[in-house]
Amino acid sequence: MSWKGIEKKYPETYQKWLEWDDCLIHNKVLEQLYEDSYNIRNLYDFFDEQEIYIQISVKCAMDNSVWYLVYIWAGMFDEHLQDKATRKEAEEAAFEKAFEILENKL
Repeated sequence: MSWKGIEKKYPETYQKWLEWDDCLIHNKVLEQLYEDSYNIRNLYDFFDEQEIYIQISVKCAMDNSVWYLVYIWAGMFDEHLQDKATRKEAEEAAFEKAFEILENKL
């Protein structure tokens, strides 16, 4: 996920995120978010407080292949995003969609 892209596409939500998590002062910190699982947890908490709920589930096939299912619930809006091959891809897609949903609400 590109934080500079998020900032440009969803400026109001990006600003709300920065205000919510006041330790995110420098863009360098933002660029390293995916290296720090604590900050990932903060994204889940931030969107929970905005009443946008993200669920990532693992799905296994008979051939033991695994993929990740992504669901987002935001009030009357419930969306299943395209399944992803890795948890990181699933989270990035979910957070990007959550930023878009919140931006449209603001």
